Amino acid sequence: MDIHQVVKILKQSVELVYIRDASLIETNAHEQAITHRIAYYFENMLMLYPWYIQEGYNIDVEYNRYYDDPKRKNDQSLCKPDIILHRREHNKLYDNLLVIEVKKNSDENWRDFDKLSEFTNQRGKYKYHLGIYINLKKDFNQVEYIYFSNGKKGWENNSSFVRLCS
Repeated sequence: MDIHQVVKILKQSVELVYIRDASLIETNAHEQAITHRIAYYFENMLMLYPWYIQEGYNIDVEYNRYYDDPKRKNDQSLCKPDIILHRREHNKLYDNLLVIEVKKNSDENWRDFDKLSEFTNQRGKYKYHLGIYINLKKDFNQVEYIYFSNGKKGWENNSSFVRLCS
């Protein structure tokens, strides 16, 4: 399994929300209701891959812990990413794989971009391998994905994190 396959599964999860839970999009339901459904489908699909269970990964929504402490940005403000793929209570190579921020019909959100940059900075505290900003639109074909790696907007596709598990 590599990060490209994980991203493909995430995109399929978003598509399932548009298919199975269209009313959440159509009625402008709260972002947390939508992120819950994305995470639900994402985890159910990942459960089909042995590495997800064997390696002890979790999908969490609004997860605000860093070991026993609350997650904080560099400015010490509390934060909780919308969706994360990680190993709880670990912070070594390949423990924090994916951090996701979701918005509905939004212009680019600099606060979320700042959070994704900080969380993917490999010299920082959390060291997520990839961050994704998902901008949901009324039409699934209009959904935008913006990637962050190594603390910057864009996807540096280097082999140090492309391969996740066998």
